[in-house]
Amino acid sequence: MMFESGFRTTYLQLFCKKTEYAWSPRKDIEYHCYDQFGVSRKGPQDTTDEHCTIFYDKEKVELLEGGTFWLSESPSVPGSISWGSEV
Repeated sequence: MMFESGFRTTYLQLFCKKTEYAWSPRKDIEYHCYDQFGVSRKGPQDTTDEHCTIFYDKEKVELLEGGTFWLSESPSVPGSISWGSEV
């Protein structure tokens, strides 16, 4: 995969991966110097579903605040859907 091979040769202070899984064992091995922020598309209680994770170098970047919203008519309700969308 292009990202994975480029990641090994490029240092990034901050990056995001779409469709990451919380249970992925590769994170701990490949991204050991990074901390992460991200919530499942079904909400913070569901760790089995995919989500977009923001990784940041914990030695150089400090997470001051984080938040999540859903693309729906009720964006603050975890896992909410609207307009005929599916989760």
